[in-house]
Amino acid sequence: LSPELDNSKIGSRMAGLFVPRHSSGFFQALKTSLGLEFPFGKIGFSQERIDPGYKTLGTLFFNNDLQRYSATLSTACLNNRVTINGNLGIQHNNLKSLSQNSQKRIIGTLNMGFQSGKRFSFNINMSNMSNTNLQRVVALSSIQVDSLHLVQTNKQASLNATYQLSQQKNRPSSISFIGSYQQSNSIENEVINKDQLTNFLMGNISYVFSNRESGLNLNASFLINQMTTSQLKTMTLAPGFSITKKVLNDSGNIGLTISYSDVFLNSKHGSRIFNLRINGSIKVYQKHNVKMGIGLVKNWSSSPLSNYHSFQEFTGTVGYGWSF
Repeated sequence: LSPELDNSKIGSRMAGLFVPRHSSGFFQALKTSLGLEFPFGKIGFSQERIDPGYKTLGTLFFNNDLQRYSATLSTACLNNRVTINGNLGIQHNNLKSLSQNSQKRIIGTLNMGFQSGKRFSFNINMSNMSNTNLQRVVALSSIQVDSLHLVQTNKQASLNATYQLSQQKNRPSSISFIGSYQQSNSIENEVINKDQLTNFLMGNISYVFSNRESGLNLNASFLINQMTTSQLKTMTLAPGFSITKKVLNDSGNIGLTISYSDVFLNSKHGSRIFNLRINGSIKVYQKHNVKMGIGLVKNWSSSPLSNYHSFQEFTGTVGYGWSF
């Protein structure tokens, strides 16, 4: 063991639980908040400080050397048809003046929801606060396009809107739209790449119909997804359709899912992916359940930039469950 530090601060010893040595590192991360509730809503104040060089184990936590002061507001108006949740503050870095560059900026988030009667609703979300997350190139599990990217998100905005086409109790149907924009920096080898900026743009429109009397459910969607970096631009166009139906007096169900995607790399055709899944399940004597499914994935690749090669894959699954 390296020699113990005799002149270390009392705080760094953690009340005797930690013995600082020449090879030790001691960093602090502190977050405090205060909330007040009023008749019109809630107001809060928070402070966050993360020492330079601070790291954690097992979590996506790459932000350090920063201090934030912010105020929050949560309220509702127009007979609770409009809800507003906001956060506004200031953030600065270079806490110990160890860097030649210092930055101070205004940060904030806004989440606003609107409900117009029983048919139409939408939600808007905007933020320029930095956070770390795993970003999927295509955020739909039915679309077989890799991959996951670890990024630090700097700006993001999203819009969700839903319109109820039919309000019949046994035959509801709706159409919805989801759109999002995200600006991020990639993270490689635990280092944030400030020079590699990535923009994600996604839009998805879907239609849902349900017949509760017959147990029939339909879902149709169309996705547009785009990712842009300084060297690469990918675009995916992906329609999809799924149907499920209860059978045998509601003791079983069958389902079909079909999706197709066209992937373009730098405006050139990259690959086409077709995905087909058929599954079903049935209850036997109330306590037993049998599930079966088959799937087909077919990929046609035509670009040397693509990580995929043309392939075809069949899968089959069988499952049994017993409840007691």
